[in-house]
Amino acid sequence: MMFIRPNGRAKAITPAQIITFGAQVIGNVLATKLLDVWLDSEFAGGRSKPKVDLIDEIDREFRKR
Repeated sequence: MMFIRPNGRAKAITPAQIITFGAQVIGNVLATKLLDVWLDSEFAGGRSKPKVDLIDEIDREFRKR
């Protein structure tokens, strides 16, 4: 999940690897701008970090198989 702040900065809440936009809600130009911000954003950690770390650990275990 990502929020675009009024100053244009993105705050990455979770390191999601997928982003979607509703075609009837958002135009191509805005979608492109939001995607650029999303791609340039780093995971900020915070409250979600323990959950993300657990997901990463599970992912590493399954990749070994």
